[in-house]
Amino acid sequence: MSLFLKRIILLVHLTSVIAIAQKQFSVKIQFPANLDAENTYIYYDNGIEKVIIDVPTQINSKQVNITGLSYAKYVYLSVQYTTRTEDYPNMGFFILGNNAEIKFKFDTKETNKLRVDEMSNIQSIEEAGENKFNSYIADEYNNFENFRQQYRGKKINDSLNAIQSSLRKKYIDKQLDFIRSNANSYYAFSLFRRRMVFLGVSPDTLINLFDTTFSDSLKMSLEGEQVIRYLYGKRLTKNSGAPTFLLKDIKNQPISLEKYRNKFVLLVFWASWCGPCIQEIPVIQKIREQYPESKLEIISLSSDTNENAYLKALKKFNMPWIHAYLTDEVSKKYGINGIPELFLIDKNGILIYKMQEEKDSSLENLTKILVERL
Repeated sequence: MSLFLKRIILLVHLTSVIAIAQKQFSVKIQFPANLDAENTYIYYDNGIEKVIIDVPTQINSKQVNITGLSYAKYVYLSVQYTTRTEDYPNMGFFILGNNAEIKFKFDTKETNKLRVDEMSNIQSIEEAGENKFNSYIADEYNNFENFRQQYRGKKINDSLNAIQSSLRKKYIDKQLDFIRSNANSYYAFSLFRRRMVFLGVSPDTLINLFDTTFSDSLKMSLEGEQVIRYLYGKRLTKNSGAPTFLLKDIKNQPISLEKYRNKFVLLVFWASWCGPCIQEIPVIQKIREQYPESKLEIISLSSDTNENAYLKALKKFNMPWIHAYLTDEVSKKYGINGIPELFLIDKNGILIYKMQEEKDSSLENLTKILVERL
């Protein structure tokens, strides 16, 4: 895993909210005796993260036992078995609760293909809604895929490219229509969360679909919060206007971006328990030393819930700039999916730097921009 990926610590809700929403789940997966563990792939999605299982390490007597915490209505489980010559699509399941079990066997005709033999407290994605979804989008999918196969590897002109774009749009629109038509289905909500948000559709379109389609209970769930923050974060890119906010710092003084107009603002999203956040502090300290407050304001917004630990960290690491607690409202506005995250806002209130967008693990790009602009 790269240093940058290690820096991305999921922070979807405040710790107290996560603790309330979480629940335990377990599933026992039994495989046939002649399974090749090296070609078996398993992951589960618990509502806030995708967890990959190391099957060769975890398998014991052709059985894999998974236990964990769920933040979703149902944990999504994916199992794939791939041979050297054949690649089969993922088999997906909803784990309906604790003590779920699923047993696989090899197909009698296709001896390298896994089939479900028995399952308990678990539901296949096909039964939950995938078959209905695939039937609904079949024509648009086939038209788009047939065109792609026909011209695969060939150079296509502007006219053919326009046809391909039109077919792709119809295919995507049909998928979104399915979501609208099945708003009360958890499968449709899960499909939106797991797939639709990655289709390349504009964030504004997806945010509107999310807001107008799903029930309040789904939108306000931990999964829903994950989706909307991702979409807001996707919408908020360099050259966007920085969302305004009004907070009070730890000294009970008001903080407003309007107050700091006509100078640059560095927004730092962090927490005292976040190791990668702590590693950034020396760089931010140097920035503070190099640029006076008349040119650059630094505001750190913390996700800490332990006040003592937070205040001890401020004292220990000597952070002479503005500090406040991160609110849920500001977190949503800035699409904070993980920390650390940094934004640089120019004198006109425009975002000119976003750490995760830049993949700026050492903040080198940030320091270059500051040298150029200040």
